[in-house]
Amino acid sequence: MEEIADEALVEKFGIAIRLVEDSGTYIVQQAPVDQEGKYNENEFRVFGGPVGYVSSEFDDEDDAQKFFNDIQILSNDQLSERYPKMWII
Repeated sequence: MEEIADEALVEKFGIAIRLVEDSGTYIVQQAPVDQEGKYNENEFRVFGGPVGYVSSEFDDEDDAQKFFNDIQILSNDQLSERYPKMWII
């Protein structure tokens, strides 16, 4: 797994996010952040994914990068509207 974008803290949601590439699939992952702004590298996982939802895995790097960037700039409501079957936090 290769990291495509630097990990970013998204304090408004209490998560860290990263964008990685694995065998031609681009994956946006999240990890919970503690009160001190720290997170465990082993806790990164995809967004969404349960039955009835899609996960944050993309065939196109641009689509993955857009989701990664949107998490940092959009509100919870905007993300829920734009990514209704993926944005679960």
